[in-house]
Amino acid sequence: IPRPLNSWLIFLKDFTAKIKTESNVKLCIKDISSMASKSWSNQPPQVKQFFEILGVSAKQVHTLIFPGYKFRPERK
Repeated sequence: IPRPLNSWLIFLKDFTAKIKTESNVKLCIKDISSMASKSWSNQPPQVKQFFEILGVSAKQVHTLIFPGYKFRPERK
């Protein structure tokens, strides 16, 4: 079962999709992630609040789909 997406991961997915459609240059995920991190820290509070709301919504949907889910990492 996948873990629910939080606000940062939703922002990263959105940012990655925008970069891939707007840019013809192939970038690796490391570069995209660092660009997204800088962009996230420069976002106004309204944008961050929007993604926080999306994160809460994603968690609620995840709870409906997977009731009783609890993250239990497996030790190697």
